Amino acid sequence: REQVVVETKCGIVWERKGSLFNKVGDRQLYKNLSPESIREEVAASLQRLGIDYIDIYMTHWQSVPPFFTPIAETVAVLNELKSEGKIRAIGAANVDADHIREYLQYGELDIIQAKYSILDRAMENELLPLCRDNGIVVQVYSPLEQGLLTGTITRDYVPGGARANKVWFQR
Repeated sequence: REQVVVETKCGIVWERKGSLFNKVGDRQLYKNLSPESIREEVAASLQRLGIDYIDIYMTHWQSVPPFFTPIAETVAVLNELKSEGKIRAIGAANVDADHIREYLQYGELDIIQAKYSILDRAMENELLPLCRDNGIVVQVYSPLEQGLLTGTITRDYVPGGARANKVWFQR
């Protein structure tokens, strides 16, 4: 177990209500970062994975109305889980600078996950310096812009699914 780093996320649920996030097939997905939901999600992840602790536990999307949970409450439960030894590091994905500052106001933030590529370097302006100044690890997603930068997508490619509305795939 010590040779593997396990990272998973919380905050997108389908078995309990929250703020509507997306629909996949017939299933509604909701954003929910309430303390109750986070505790249930970490317990379920530990059980499914058959492990005693999660190395990096990350909020997937930050809470929004109408089912809003303040970051203070989210951080409080994450700090409790860390103290209990169920998680080792606290992360947050899809955050802006204000979110990061608020996380830091209430506790530690060990890692963020943000979109970054040679075509989308917006995080260099504020997020990267803020993370550097506060010792926060930055993990990027979509560095190849959903395959666009691999050189395998031709001009006649017809985007579908997650790429359908992305600016880089428009003609």
